[in-house]
Amino acid sequence: MATELSAHQKLALLRGANDLSHAEVAAIAEIVFKETEEFWAIGDFLDSLLEESPDADSEIVLPKWVAEAAVAAIVRLVQFELKESKGIGGSLAKAKARRAKDRVHLIRAIKVLNLTDEGKTREEAYAIVAEETEGTDFEIGEDAVKKSVSRIEKDLTAEDPRYYLPLSPKLRELFGGLGEYDSYDDWPVGK
Repeated sequence: MATELSAHQKLALLRGANDLSHAEVAAIAEIVFKETEEFWAIGDFLDSLLEESPDADSEIVLPKWVAEAAVAAIVRLVQFELKESKGIGGSLAKAKARRAKDRVHLIRAIKVLNLTDEGKTREEAYAIVAEETEGTDFEIGEDAVKKSVSRIEKDLTAEDPRYYLPLSPKLRELFGGLGEYDSYDDWPVGK
């Protein structure tokens, strides 16, 4: 392995972390991740940290590199999942199609709720959202908007977890654009 690891650290990687302190594991994991981008290094760091802090009520502090590496790992995992789901025959194709359909329903519902917050009636909001879709790939009528809102309300009442979408712009970007609907302004803040 062409890294700045010392000979002792390289041997420690082969033997496992049995006799290493958390500080040693942390140093090795940081070098390995920064130089090789091997995500298992995050797991080594976190496992060692949890071993060192077995108290369930204690707070732990993560170095910035671990947080950055964890976000990078999640982004890569999401990219892989979405890549695998492309096409009709992909193993995740149904999940990706459902996710896209759910997101369209959700954005329609949020647009309606934003308009009702501004004082519009539901019927007025359905008409406005339907009108906004004219000339786009998402053109629909008022009845379709009403069905979207009804579906979302029903699913959220049932606490369906699939509507918990990422807040991170990096992760949201990976889910693909929705034309004129793809605006972070459409998402309510702090709700």
